[in-house]
Amino acid sequence: IVRFQDLPLSPEQSAQTFTDQGITASKELLHDLTLMQQTTNFGSLITPTASTEEIIRARTQVQSKLIGADLFAANALQQLDVALHQLAELSRTFWCVVDNPPYMGGGKMNKILSDYVKKYYPAAKNDVATCFILMAFEKVHSGGEIGMVTLDSWMFLSSFEAFRKKMLKEST
Repeated sequence: IVRFQDLPLSPEQSAQTFTDQGITASKELLHDLTLMQQTTNFGSLITPTASTEEIIRARTQVQSKLIGADLFAANALQQLDVALHQLAELSRTFWCVVDNPPYMGGGKMNKILSDYVKKYYPAAKNDVATCFILMAFEKVHSGGEIGMVTLDSWMFLSSFEAFRKKMLKEST
């Protein structure tokens, strides 16, 4: 179980810390770290674009630079370490996903969350619960199993038609 913590560093501060410490970070990893500024808002709907290997490599390098770092560098490195740990966990896939997703219609989402689900979960954007259903399909191995407690509204409301079509096309 991971208790999410937002990354307090700006994208520029994250990039500068990597540069100052001689750590190479891809555009994908820097993008993922930008998302980590909203971890308590997006939660496990975040799917890293950087590879698990890159995330783990970067975390190992950050941890090695923590030893002997000055106070300011150590603070930034510690914050990156927490974010990279969370990203590593978010990059995992599973044979079984069991979930009781939060239910929140689009009208109740804050603007940042609403914009996020529209961008990353466009077919499921009408409710956070349906976003979690799609996320489960991303997190489960091919041939894996998913079990979820959900409301049934996504099965018949017209606003979920795109979601149903995506589900029928891409999964069983």
